[in-house]
Order: sequence, then C-alpha cells, then structure tokens
Amino acid sequence: MTYLVYHNGYHVCEHHLIAVIYLPAVPPTIISVNIPPPPPPRQLPLKTATTTREVFINFRGLDVRNTFIDHLQAALRRERVGAFRDDVDSGRGVNVKQGVLRAIEESRFYVVVLSRSYASSKWCLDELVKIMHCSNKHNKIAFPVFYHVSPEDVSAVGGGGCYKEDFDRHKKKYTYERVDGWLQALAWVVGVSGWVVASDQYVIVNPCLACA
Repeated sequence: MTYLVYHNGYHVCEHHLIAVIYLPAVPPTIISVNIPPPPPPRQLPLKTATTTREVFINFRGLDVRNTFIDHLQAALRRERVGAFRDDVDSGRGVNVKQGVLRAIEESRFYVVVLSRSYASSKWCLDELVKIMHCSNKHNKIAFPVFYHVSPEDVSAVGGGGCYKEDFDRHKKKYTYERVDGWLQALAWVVGVSGWVVASDQYVIVNPCLACA
C-alpha cells in the first residue's frame, strides 16, 4: 500500500499515520513510500497504556546519537510511542547487557540505523543478531534505515563494502561463529524493506504503531 508523505507534516489514512522528522532550513519535499502492513495483533505482545517497549532503536552512537537519533526519538514521543535506546534508557547500577537484550525481546518493532561506523561496534552487531532472531521467531517488524550508506555497500562486506575493514579486524579478534552470526544478521537486514537516507532532507519515522 502506498502513502504520500508530506515534509514537516502527516498524511493520515483510515488506519495508519506516517510521521516525518523535519530538519530546519530544508525545502519541502513530497515522497511516496511503500509500507508493509503490520502482522495481526494476535502475533504481537499486548500493548498497555504504560508500555515503554514499543520500539527498540539500534544504532551506532558515534554517527547519529545527537542528530538523527534525537530527531527520531522526539518524533516518536510526539506520537506517544515509547522508544528504547540503550545509551539513555538502560540506567546505571544494572546489568546493562541483559537489560538491553530484554528490551529487544519485549519491543514490538525495531528501527535499525545502519551508518558508516555501525559495524565497528560489536555491541551494535550483537543487538542486530538478537533483533533478527526475535523478528523471525515472533514475526515482529524491523525498519532498516540506511543512513549515508547504501544497502549494496552494506551487503558487500567481503568485497570492498563500507564495513570490510571493520570485519577484517573482527575476524582477527572474535570467533568464527560470532563473526558469521554478525554477517548473517547484516545480510538479513539488507533484505528487509527499508529506507535510504542519502542526505538530511527528510527522514520517515514509522507507520502508526498505535494502529498495529
């Protein structure tokens, strides 16, 4: 199903809403995108008024924490959608790793932001493996955002792609099984319908999660 998305605004249909992050000093842009329909409600965890695990945001903070991610989370909050980002929400004095993995399990949707240095973080890749398993097992939806990278560049890890140097280092430091799991997760996310953000003109956030 195709929806028109208006820059700095919303296009509303009977069941869905697509939010757009507005970045100042950019001319208005109208685009159209195809959004896959969400699975039936029975396939998703029950949503409550107090949930904070609707969306898990997987990202490399070095690239996008104070730019794209801040805008993304602000847009989700405006739509009253709870979003979890581990560099802010995991808190102190807790088992951070287990808390983040639990947040992935409890989340209903995933936003995976693949940026230039994404694969340099073993934790980003570990999160992606967990997201892949949860998505496949529970039929949850992941929304990849290719931020200043292309799907083709991400998928060409061993052939000169943007993550080749990162994985050359990983192969010297980590086990074959762990690295192979990361490669499988990247291949999986590249095959999921998502968006390429080549500039900061506009960013599509999400279909209306409240309607799912």
